[in-house]
Amino acid sequence: MLLTETEKKRLGKLFDYYRISRGISIKQIEGEGLSAYSTFHYATKGKVIKNDEFYLNYLDYFGLSFKCKDNFEEWLSDYLIRLLHVFEYYEEDRFDELYHEMIQELAPYKNSVIYHEYMRVFEYLFSYYRNNTYMRLEEVNDCLVMIKTDIIEDELKILLLDLMFRSNNDFIGSYELADKIKVWTLKFEYHPLMKYQLAFYNKYECHFLKALDLFKESLNIFEEQQNYYW
Repeated sequence: MLLTETEKKRLGKLFDYYRISRGISIKQIEGEGLSAYSTFHYATKGKVIKNDEFYLNYLDYFGLSFKCKDNFEEWLSDYLIRLLHVFEYYEEDRFDELYHEMIQELAPYKNSVIYHEYMRVFEYLFSYYRNNTYMRLEEVNDCLVMIKTDIIEDELKILLLDLMFRSNNDFIGSYELADKIKVWTLKFEYHPLMKYQLAFYNKYECHFLKALDLFKESLNIFEEQQNYYW
């Protein structure tokens, strides 16, 4: 199997996601002798290891399979632009269209690492927007690891953080989880969805003037964007 540089970058980050998700320590990774830990760490930051065998060995170690999908990056880039806009402005008549497009593109690769993780994220989002289904606590915690290990694009991180906030606020109800979500939300505070979310945090903490300013900023950006699109 010949891996592209982009596939290697994605796989390296995914190895760290699976290490953390499965509670595998750095010492355990070192003890396997598959590579120096410094090499493993380098790969998990999205740096490319020239030797394909490195990636094949760790795919085997984590019990993962990988199947190449042509033109995935091009499709994903275009799809995320459309998805973010449709969810931001709640264009309900397009939810089914985008959902079925995602299934058509990714379902044949659902057992392959990379595409499997994207399908899970998309399913969380569409389950909420199409069926009003919130995320469970374990799903939110898992997606926080996805965000931490940078295996998904910023557009998806923003949509997930918004859904995590809604799920915790309306369904889970954990103050500890709220603090974890807020840490990542602050990293994307330039985005109107995140400003809107941070306004609620400030409201809950009785910082009413700050909350009002954030609400106004968020709505102004949405109006400017809507004018641009239309």
